[in-house]
Amino acid sequence: MKKVHYVVLLCLPFLGQAQTVQVRIAGNNYPVGFADTSLSTTNQQRIASDLTIVFSPVSSFEQSKGREVETGVFQPDSSMSMLSSDKKREGIFIIDQGNNKSVRIDKVASDNYLQAFAFLKAHSNAVLKASEFVKLLNSANLLAQPIQVLRDLLYAELPLTQEADEGVREYITEMQRNKFFGISALNFALKRLPDAGNVEVLVMELFMVDKTDPSDPSNFGTFLIDFHNGKWGFGRSP
Repeated sequence: MKKVHYVVLLCLPFLGQAQTVQVRIAGNNYPVGFADTSLSTTNQQRIASDLTIVFSPVSSFEQSKGREVETGVFQPDSSMSMLSSDKKREGIFIIDQGNNKSVRIDKVASDNYLQAFAFLKAHSNAVLKASEFVKLLNSANLLAQPIQVLRDLLYAELPLTQEADEGVREYITEMQRNKFFGISALNFALKRLPDAGNVEVLVMELFMVDKTDPSDPSNFGTFLIDFHNGKWGFGRSP
């Protein structure tokens, strides 16, 4: 197995102890090992923070584990983590060997993250609005918003948005059965639309789970939302 490099962050002198970069899974912190020893501490922390979001849907460390590729080394589970493709899972491993429970990041995975961070920086305004969009969907006061705010969550050409206000509110009420998770750097991309003059639209995978039983993988799913005309929405692609 590859040796990994655990970065130690110096704490304030009066604390008298060190702390490793960690990812939080199901309420507990686990160390993250990086194969690329040249990776800056800042980027290691950013990756660990993003992985905390990636694994936020899982309800236990066991649930984060997918296929076992070596003894005690697992790919992330694809049915509950926010890693929906082989590309996103590449180089990310869950380690469960004896008393060692941790996450291993090979260089291919940290390189993927660095590319994703650069992509997000180039689309920083849309990324900020994506966070606001998810916050709005999870708001307990969503239905109290003006009807136009609710319609703006949807694309005007969808049949639903031609309905009366009550129909829109009923749809939003149904949506509120779900919890929508935060955004991961790995879940943004550009989508080319051949039917619209090959225009490229920024898209994001939006992950959600039915609140009635969030531990059941069958209640976990995704939407692809689009950023068009300065707004995120369902089916907003031109």
